[in-house]
Amino acid sequence: MKMAKRRVGTLVLLTLCGGLVVAEMAMLSAAQVGGSSTPTISTNQYLNLMAHRCNNLNALAQLLEDAQYTYLPMLPPTADMSMTAPGSLTPFNFTNLPAGFDLTLLTSAQIHGVSVYPLTIAQDPTTRDTVFLNSNGDVLYTMPPPTGYDPVAWLLNWRPNWGASLTAANTNAWLAQHDPARIQISLRLIAMDDVVPFLLVAAEAQQEAQQQSSMMQTFGETNPPAYTPPDTLAILSISMDTNGANLTVGYNVSYAGYHHFILAISDLLATNWVPLGNDLDIAGQNPYGWTDTTVTNADQRFYRALAVDPLADSDNNGLPDWWEMKYFGHLTGTDQYADANSNGVSNLSEYLLGHNPLAVVAPDPNAALALQVYTPLYQTPQ
Repeated sequence: MKMAKRRVGTLVLLTLCGGLVVAEMAMLSAAQVGGSSTPTISTNQYLNLMAHRCNNLNALAQLLEDAQYTYLPMLPPTADMSMTAPGSLTPFNFTNLPAGFDLTLLTSAQIHGVSVYPLTIAQDPTTRDTVFLNSNGDVLYTMPPPTGYDPVAWLLNWRPNWGASLTAANTNAWLAQHDPARIQISLRLIAMDDVVPFLLVAAEAQQEAQQQSSMMQTFGETNPPAYTPPDTLAILSISMDTNGANLTVGYNVSYAGYHHFILAISDLLATNWVPLGNDLDIAGQNPYGWTDTTVTNADQRFYRALAVDPLADSDNNGLPDWWEMKYFGHLTGTDQYADANSNGVSNLSEYLLGHNPLAVVAPDPNAALALQVYTPLYQTPQ
């Protein structure tokens, strides 16, 4: 039996399962963990990997639920869109497998000379069973849902404010758009006894790579590959430091004269993208860098880059899209006749005058009053 496949997207997820394993450390020799032999593995390397360990299928099933909580806000609410969340290399105690688990179908791959076992965990959208599959989509084991499990109740427990939009008539359609079964997770299991051999071979490979890199530097082979602009617009990298989130954005040369923005949001199920990098000056920079100084390590934030044609006016209101985005946070829908800053000048006039439509300028009591008198012209009736 195979699980049906939907359209799939991928994002990166770091998962934890179980705690730090101090007892197993006692079995490692000093030479294996930072001792005198070469290569060595550090205590942190071992503990970081073992922090992901799972002792049974219930612990693996919990990883799926954790992924559902994490990824549903990132997945567009479309019934046929699903996502496979890539999990970490997971040490697993194979002696705790239940009797019905079909080991004959378990596939393996070799990494650093050690067997790892690809495993996908999914939720059956009809029965709500948790299903464990091999790399070919064959079912290895099926775990029934907890007693009384209801996906609608699960979602409302997670997002209580969604209940206001639910009726008896739209529940099925609503669930299809937000079904937690649209999220599955892909893992690579490694036997507990293979963790140390795996890390030793990985350390040796890393040592060889460092030696080769050192040789390349010795012979002057240090030039990085030439930068190739993307076909359209792309966020090339993102990293965190004490200043905030540092983004690097590349763009096709055809977008050099466009207005560039960086938008952010904390929940992809929402629609209120906020322009944080606002009408950026990128002249002569491709790629260009930008730092979000408002984000912290505790925040969840998603970014997208936007390039707007300076001549585009999608709603034909006389206000260019880039101008509406810069001052009002959206490309269309601004009332050109409204007066956003209540200064007696319409938004359209502010644009034509080159003014900021949101700026509030206090009147100068010492300024001279200038009056301009216009005399209407009348045509003498014939």
